[in-house]
Amino acid sequence: MSQLNARHIFRYDGSSFLIDIEQMTACLIHDEAVFKALEDISANPRLPLEQGIREKLEKLDLLPARVGKQEKKRKSEPIPIESISLFVTQECNLRCIYCYGNGGSYGSGGVMTQRTARKAVDWLIEQSGKVKELRINFFGGEPLLNFPLVQDVLEYALERGRACGKQFEFDITTNGSLLDDEKIAFFKEHDIVPMVSIDGPKELQDRQRPFKNGKGSYDVIAPRIRNLLSVLPESACRATLIGNSDPVAVDNALQKMGFAQRYIINASRSLFDTSKDDGGGGEGVLPPCSTKPSRKPRRSSRPPEAVMRRNSMT
Repeated sequence: MSQLNARHIFRYDGSSFLIDIEQMTACLIHDEAVFKALEDISANPRLPLEQGIREKLEKLDLLPARVGKQEKKRKSEPIPIESISLFVTQECNLRCIYCYGNGGSYGSGGVMTQRTARKAVDWLIEQSGKVKELRINFFGGEPLLNFPLVQDVLEYALERGRACGKQFEFDITTNGSLLDDEKIAFFKEHDIVPMVSIDGPKELQDRQRPFKNGKGSYDVIAPRIRNLLSVLPESACRATLIGNSDPVAVDNALQKMGFAQRYIINASRSLFDTSKDDGGGGEGVLPPCSTKPSRKPRRSSRPPEAVMRRNSMT
């Protein structure tokens, strides 16, 4: 029986692709024999592997590592889940030019219900095992478009946590356009440190992150951010670079705005873009399967400074 790591393979525009679900990587498959073997195994998992194909799959990290009995026993123990991200809505009031979600219109769209959100909290508690400190991140879309659900989930999680001996921390990623005194006070009361997505100076922000109607967003968002930082100065921000954006100018603008924790990343190219780098933030052609992506930490423990990162293509 050919046991492979969880993966998804497909063809698009004459090229073959693989997504390794466990490793969170995506890649081009240049070897047609490897892709054909993966197709055959998907159709018949009991199909034996030829030694040459097995070696190639091992090099691509698609076969589980061979372990001893003691290691198998340890690996069979459930791994506790400590955090979840809730997409409380796919809707967004901005139309960022690099948005992977096409303004929230991808898939079936929609807004998360209270029932689904509470079931997610229950699942996290059930899967957390002996872990006592859990985390929930509110994401979107623009999660503040569904602020009542954010409030409900937080209260429900705290109530369930008290009953189960669990403590919860909360994060939120927001574009800042809907920040007001009520929401900022709520964040402060519950020790929520927001991550604000803003691309730096006015000309960049207005060009890259306009509202749905095409109007610039900087003049609406900037005063709301200043209000947020006056109450929660530890709030962080994340800027996205595309084209020839100057990271120094972006960082200077964010620092001037008052952010101590600043993350600056390049926009990832589409999985299907296999062309050479045109300055849009990619790394040339799509990387091979063995290339693992970098991951942004939940929070930075570094001193106040700009954290410069290059996104791997995922």
